[in-house]
Amino acid sequence: MRLIGQSATEFLTAYSTMLILLTVVLAALYLIATLPAVQIPQSCYFYSGFYCEDAVYALNGSHGTVLMIEADDTMPGTVNVSGFNARIGSASSTGGYCAPQSVTEGEKIYCVAHFDAIGVMGTAYSGVMNVTANFCGGAAAAITPVCPAGMQYAYGGTYRMQASNVGISTVWYAPVTISNGQAAGIPAGFQQMIQFDPSNSMLAPHETGDLGNLRFYYGGQELYSWCESGCSNSTKSAIFWVKIPVAIRRLSNLTIRMYAMPSILHYDGKYAGEAPQLTATYAKYDNGANVFDKYYNFAGNALPGAFVVNGSGLSYAVNDGITVRPTGLGAVGTISEQFAYNGTVDAFGSFSGSGSASCNYANATIGYSNASLGYAVPTGCGSQEFGLITKNSTGANVVQSPYTKGSSAVFTVQYSAKTAVQAMINYTGIVSSSSAVSAMPQRLELLEGSNSGIAIMIKWLRVRMTPPFGVMPSVSIGIAVPANA
Repeated sequence: MRLIGQSATEFLTAYSTMLILLTVVLAALYLIATLPAVQIPQSCYFYSGFYCEDAVYALNGSHGTVLMIEADDTMPGTVNVSGFNARIGSASSTGGYCAPQSVTEGEKIYCVAHFDAIGVMGTAYSGVMNVTANFCGGAAAAITPVCPAGMQYAYGGTYRMQASNVGISTVWYAPVTISNGQAAGIPAGFQQMIQFDPSNSMLAPHETGDLGNLRFYYGGQELYSWCESGCSNSTKSAIFWVKIPVAIRRLSNLTIRMYAMPSILHYDGKYAGEAPQLTATYAKYDNGANVFDKYYNFAGNALPGAFVVNGSGLSYAVNDGITVRPTGLGAVGTISEQFAYNGTVDAFGSFSGSGSASCNYANATIGYSNASLGYAVPTGCGSQEFGLITKNSTGANVVQSPYTKGSSAVFTVQYSAKTAVQAMINYTGIVSSSSAVSAMPQRLELLEGSNSGIAIMIKWLRVRMTPPFGVMPSVSIGIAVPANA
């Protein structure tokens, strides 16, 4: 009898637990079903062809509303997009388009649909959407790939979200022509400098305050880009670096596109980024490692593992940037990358401090192990001078040039030939030499010591491809047009 009573008790206990769980589940389902519409989370979904990353239903005032979809192309090859339309409830869009019009697998596309309907902020809306496209099935060979005729597909999807009180601008783009005027070709992966006046550019009316909505494309491929300086629509000179995915032949041109995407778009830290010191959170959108051959922003407080410290002549501190200081008289030390590179080395930072002269060693330099830019002492040990230091087994060769200590600049050491090197400040050549220069490749190096009181402070350090004969291809930006034109 005791065993039977125990089984009955266990049954009642288990049954009671099941009833309690069922009650909780039913209550949760009832709660979800009766939630106000404004509390239903936003969602967007494509049945095939694209993966929906984000969606915004924006209220642009009394002249209508806008739906914007950010999606990834999931199909291999190239998709040539010809249209975009959507419905909000029973209201159909009055027009729509996607930018860029051609995308390859894994690339982002931004689609915009306009409505005459006037929405209410905070109210939840749902509807359907369709991307009309021609699936090419091959890699993009030009800005607009040629696709087989009569192969239009509609890639459908659904969305649900709250109306937001934000504005979405029309997408515009401008052609950017890169001209290689040298008698040598440029390999794929080259980092092209694109310098322009944001306050007076063809895309100026469509730029966001920090230029974070600018994107670069070749064919259907979004290009890695990095804003180095002047990253504001009010500046007179902005510098972007864009990684070019194809080779540029000698004495020839290549055209890419610069898009001003919807104004709610920002740097993403993957394809579109900016220099680490430009954000309140250090390196928040820094994608320099995706753009350059080798890149360091010294984020955090530890020296990157690729560097080694040799000698006792220096001390260093890493704190969102690196500062290298001398430790005493007569000692020399280096911080160097373990691997050797070909290419141009750039560093953004400054030199500061002072110290007595020494006859034997460079005091503080940035560059390669055989050629660098910084403070050294010329023959005669008269005083510290700033310039290019080239080294081999016979000693050092110093070419003097002015620099105001404490001022921030981009310092460059660039090999224009096997044994010819030039130094630049802010991309302007200051000195060059072909004496006492050993051939590439060489290791990156920061040097300190020998009576130096000069500190080196760097925010970022990189290696990029050297342009043909040391001459960066020229750039011209054409007339801007709306992406739906």
